[in-house]
Amino acid sequence: MEAMDQDECALTQLPAELIGKILEHLAPRDLNRVSATCRHLLAHATADHLWQRLAQAHVRGGARVASPRPCASFRALYRAHARHWFLADGALWFADGDLAGRLAVARFDPRRGCLEGYQLLATRARAPPGLGPNGLPSGWWQVAPDVFARPFRPDVRLHLDRPVLQLDALDGQQEVADRLRDPVLPVTRIALRPDAEADDDDGPGGAPGPPPPRARGARGARTPMAISNEHVAVNFIAARVLSPAEAAAHGDGRVWPPPTIPAPHRVARMPGLPHLGADTQARLLDDCDGPAREASDMAFRIGERLVGLPAEAELVTTYATLDRTLYTPTARKPWRGIWVGDYNGHGCEFLLMHQPDDEGEGEGEGEDEPEMQRLEDEPVEAWEARVRQRRLMCGRLEAIKLTGDPNVPRGEYSFVVDDLRAEAVLPWAADEPFTGATVVCSRGHIANDGFRDDRWVQTRLLLVSPDRMAHYWAPFRHVSFYERVDIDGFLTPS
Repeated sequence: MEAMDQDECALTQLPAELIGKILEHLAPRDLNRVSATCRHLLAHATADHLWQRLAQAHVRGGARVASPRPCASFRALYRAHARHWFLADGALWFADGDLAGRLAVARFDPRRGCLEGYQLLATRARAPPGLGPNGLPSGWWQVAPDVFARPFRPDVRLHLDRPVLQLDALDGQQEVADRLRDPVLPVTRIALRPDAEADDDDGPGGAPGPPPPRARGARGARTPMAISNEHVAVNFIAARVLSPAEAAAHGDGRVWPPPTIPAPHRVARMPGLPHLGADTQARLLDDCDGPAREASDMAFRIGERLVGLPAEAELVTTYATLDRTLYTPTARKPWRGIWVGDYNGHGCEFLLMHQPDDEGEGEGEGEDEPEMQRLEDEPVEAWEARVRQRRLMCGRLEAIKLTGDPNVPRGEYSFVVDDLRAEAVLPWAADEPFTGATVVCSRGHIANDGFRDDRWVQTRLLLVSPDRMAHYWAPFRHVSFYERVDIDGFLTPS
């Protein structure tokens, strides 16, 4: 951009405080452009407090970005992660690896200035040894002559010993020197996404300039990660957005996130055929080494390969995030969220409890519902409670697996309630540990090993509270418990 004469620019005549306030409303890309106009605006547009605010905007969970380290300025820190801030924005990422999949939490660590991601794990808390007063193992209930329920208090934590993602804030030259240990992948430069908030052609006038170089292999642009070592090369890989027509052509099993989960766009997923040649894998995976505008900010890939092996031997896992509204409960959708369930021999599994918005839901919703008449001698408080309950108990509830097992894998439905108003009766549902639960009709999804011959069976869902529910698998006389997971509790490094 051609520099303007300072005398001809009215903006530069404003007080410094006012210029600063104006620049606070600009996106990073626009700040870069302003900094290239003249020396006067360069000083304002590169002010550290502006770029600290921009970096802070990508940090969830309450952590404060108080220092730009290891970079010299907040502007340098922001630029170092320009292509990857969306990882912290998404926070929750679920993978397509094998049938079990994986759930990971990504966050920015202000202490080290890096973006990091760790697998989220859940295990059952150990029950006290011995027998209870009822003669059953401690904590167990016999809710019917042949129906037993065991306690479920999950221990949810991050696997901090083994990160799945780590992107350090390094400048281009140091990154190449420190990361390029693998002779198979040459170094080249890739373009930013248009919304990555830095310009490829910037440079003069103090703008950040082109992004650091990244490695490019046979299947697209790669960013070597700090978790690589002398034996295994681990790379971050951008993923290209599929058009609706391309997603339909790929088929349900070849896109991520799967069709069961609402998403603004999808990417191609790994075909699971490591013996394919590099050209075939590139065509199927369709990595984003084309126009920058095609790179997804809701999906990415991680490639792992033993050092020295050819590029086609790389094991690629695709990750996708969830729109935060899908797992944020509301007054009328109280069961939305990320939950963990007890799947008996399969252990704990994570699920998205999805309550789709009803058609036409919004302003004036519920106006067409028949008015609930207050019963004779019914207290006002009781009548209002019935009205609230009626508004809550409507619509559909879908339990979608974010992690799975050999029978029903990740991305598939675990159970579905077609209508929350379809109440059911279980004689034992009024007793502990289900006291106060609302019982509704549901359908459970089962299958043989390898997700063969999948089918639906009659089940019952017991809504104990907004943070706890139980699922009765009637054909197996088995009760599974589910508890809500607070994802925000894992977003602040300790």
